[in-house]
Amino acid sequence: MGKEKKVYSSAEEEMESLQKKLIPLNIVVAVIALFAAISVLFLPLLSINVDDVSELMSQASGDGQESGGGQEGGAAEEDEMAKMMSGMSFSVSLSGADLMKVGFSGSVTDTIVAKAGDVLGGKANELAARALIVAADAADVEMDEKKIEAVSDALRGLEKAKGDEEIDAAIDSLFDVVREQFGDAIPEDDAEAKEQVRKMYDETVSHTGGVFSTEAFICVTASGSLNEGDGTGEVYTSFTELLNASFASEGGSFGEIDETIPKGALVGIGAAIAFFAFVWFVLFLFALLRIFLKNKRFTMWYVKLFGFFPCLIFGVAPLVAGSVVPEAAAVMGMISSLSWISGACYVVLWLISICWAFPIKRKIRRLKKEIG
Repeated sequence: MGKEKKVYSSAEEEMESLQKKLIPLNIVVAVIALFAAISVLFLPLLSINVDDVSELMSQASGDGQESGGGQEGGAAEEDEMAKMMSGMSFSVSLSGADLMKVGFSGSVTDTIVAKAGDVLGGKANELAARALIVAADAADVEMDEKKIEAVSDALRGLEKAKGDEEIDAAIDSLFDVVREQFGDAIPEDDAEAKEQVRKMYDETVSHTGGVFSTEAFICVTASGSLNEGDGTGEVYTSFTELLNASFASEGGSFGEIDETIPKGALVGIGAAIAFFAFVWFVLFLFALLRIFLKNKRFTMWYVKLFGFFPCLIFGVAPLVAGSVVPEAAAVMGMISSLSWISGACYVVLWLISICWAFPIKRKIRRLKKEIG
């Protein structure tokens, strides 16, 4: 026998029962809306992923030579740098909050430099290990991940060392690891090289309050080159500081990006992200508050109208652009996004609206007409 249909004594009683059925619906919608709002604001809407830095450098170098900017004098340095970066990958991600910051601050470069500094800081040990490998084996060296990891571990030991004995032991261990990886590439009598590393270590901690990190080690050493080795000028202890100083020393050419992008466009980006997150948050509040009110219905047309835009702009558009414009395929291929999360929430919201909310709300509207 089929399930017996419940008979209500009045339209008001049936109305009350239908309103109660909206409580679990409101809870589900509130969770979805909050999750979507958080994803738009705090998860990466735009990520640039580079699988091999050396290939990117090679493409940039080729473009420079085609435009007449290539110089033979820097070819050796470029080869050395490309060798050091061979197989190295990185990813720079911008969340909705980052894009809002860019929009309302009007500065693209500040955000780019800060993000690049964070990425380089996270790869400081790997960068230092790669530099040591290239320096130890100037011949045709193959960047082996095991060698890189072994030298990186030795550098982490130097970061943990406390006191003169531990520091000297960590430096000895670092040289032993490099020699183990490259054999005769490092001479047995390397006292002078160890002394130089210890001197650089002491120079680093003198600028960091006694705390050593590979990032500070690289940046303090690079500060000397930036100041043309004259021992004067600012000393930098982070990649963000170093990048800012490096761009400033080149006449602020990197800052020209801010001048080429209209301020109105940046403000528009920031306002759009804030608006997309806002509509989801408004839906969350309405769905939550209506749980405690007699009338538990609420509208969600604003989310249905605008909720898919983050996914459309940051997820779908790059894919379409890469397919339609062959010249942009390489660049678009490096772009990824987690905006699909808000897109998925948008699709689920439509399914809930059609299959769950609409039948209940239609019955409520019918009963309201009967009750008058």
